[in-house]
Amino acid sequence: MKCLQVQHFLTDYLYDELSWWRRRQIAHHVEKCHQCQRELELLRKTRAVLHRWEEVEPSTELRERLTARLSEERLSIPEKVEEGSQRSSLRDFLPLIYGTLAALFSVTAFARNALEPTIDLRTLLVCGMFWAAAYSLFFRLAFFNGSLKAAIGKMSEKPVVPAILIAMGFATIMTFLLPFLVREEGVEFLYISSRDPLILGLYFLSGGGYALLSLFFGAILAPEPPKGKVFLYGSVAGCVFVLVLAPGLVILCIPFTLGLYSILLLGSTVGAIAGGTLGFWISGRLFGVSR
Repeated sequence: MKCLQVQHFLTDYLYDELSWWRRRQIAHHVEKCHQCQRELELLRKTRAVLHRWEEVEPSTELRERLTARLSEERLSIPEKVEEGSQRSSLRDFLPLIYGTLAALFSVTAFARNALEPTIDLRTLLVCGMFWAAAYSLFFRLAFFNGSLKAAIGKMSEKPVVPAILIAMGFATIMTFLLPFLVREEGVEFLYISSRDPLILGLYFLSGGGYALLSLFFGAILAPEPPKGKVFLYGSVAGCVFVLVLAPGLVILCIPFTLGLYSILLLGSTVGAIAGGTLGFWISGRLFGVSR
């Protein structure tokens, strides 16, 4: 965690109003950071001074002035509430808007390089709706104060969410670049339906490599590495990432049989778990709690 993030929680830490895992993060950072130690000590001294503060009985004149001011404020409350509710309503729709835009981009990216030149519109619609729901949920989990910049800051508390979003972006870019990275005959060979164990192994490895690279970079670039249990974080991120990626594989490889899809998804799951675990582990080693 950065010093600015830690200092934001210092008051709650001092009054023991944080969850145990957040307290552990704060304590671990403060133990090594002299600046945050001084901030915490200053808060402790301020609290001690406030505890010694004597209560003062307000005068009658002050009471009357406060009462009049409260009456004025009470009359203006309906207008402020209405304005705040309008802003809140717009903010509530922002995750859905971002999720829908991301879904449209994903559908376009995968359909552009699909093996089948004409894909059924219903297939694209179902995949797009699934992606819109998934992306909207991710943005909802990460959203804060109605702005994308603040949402990215909020996501740093949940390394799995940004890792998956970054991995999906990386996978989409790789899909765009696939025709430029692999020769045309190589792409056609990749889509050959076969029960040959060698070809099935190729499907397994191609899906695994595709997912491993995507989630590896997603975990590396996530705003904050997890504190321990990297395999757990990597496994959760890997499984959810493959679930979100699955519609893209359907669009991209629509002539495949169910058996080939199963092999491809199995390889993708193994690769995603390996990539997420390795990425979180390296990120934790490189950046630790000070990122």
